[in-house]
Amino acid sequence: MKCIDMRCRPPVKSLVNTRIFDPEFTTAFGQRFGGSYPAQSAVNRSLEQLIAEMDAVGIEKGVFSVRRDGSETANQEALEVLSQYPDRFVAMVGCDPLALDTAIADIEQYVLNGPFTGVTTEPGNPKYGYDSWFIDDERLFPLYEKCAQHNLPLIITVCRGSMPDATAFMPIRVENIMHTFPTLKLGLSHAAWPWFTQMCGTCMKYPTLRIITDSYILKLPGYQDCITAANYLLSDQILFGTSYPYNDQKFVHDFYLNCGIRSEVLPKVMYDNAVNFLGLEQ
Repeated sequence: MKCIDMRCRPPVKSLVNTRIFDPEFTTAFGQRFGGSYPAQSAVNRSLEQLIAEMDAVGIEKGVFSVRRDGSETANQEALEVLSQYPDRFVAMVGCDPLALDTAIADIEQYVLNGPFTGVTTEPGNPKYGYDSWFIDDERLFPLYEKCAQHNLPLIITVCRGSMPDATAFMPIRVENIMHTFPTLKLGLSHAAWPWFTQMCGTCMKYPTLRIITDSYILKLPGYQDCITAANYLLSDQILFGTSYPYNDQKFVHDFYLNCGIRSEVLPKVMYDNAVNFLGLEQ
């Protein structure tokens, strides 16, 4: 079955020396989530091995959401990955919420006038030494408006591990964004955990809102609700991802295929919904 991995960060220079490519850290982290040991490509920090592993399980494309974190080179590194493997990756330009003028310029350069497909930002995970923001902070609205204006898919990391506090990613904050920008194509990575079940109601109201369940479908409390939602209520709004390099892609891929998602729905979750969200059918 062909797939699109909606959460895949390849081994680029700005990432390989961070903890997400540290096997000891990712192994401990992944096991807490019911995940796997890191893939061999992650251990070896090898892009070529990653491509081979993607081929082995039928992952046609990996979606690389660039983590800007104040990095001056992160988007350029993603551009280099696209130039090397143009048919295997989809890049989402990383936008620093603390530098919105630069973020808007990056959208112009890399997406509207370049090969990137969409946008990502992580206001709950700012660069070190800066305060985090709530995702419905109106200072972010120019970024959301830009995406809505040009029908660009936007991905935000939404889970309890992000900040500022436990209210940061409650459905009301997503509702505030979607009420203001009702046509915005917004993807919530990490399953909007632990507010997934409540977020289903917001998704019902806004069909352009998607939930990227990625590896947060793996045995976290409430994961069964992700499966139920994929089977029925949100069959067009749940998207597959692996959270590579935290997990071996095959491990997560096989979990999705065997977790109880109905066979007639699986092609949507694994591929079709991503194609629609990313606009790849155009």
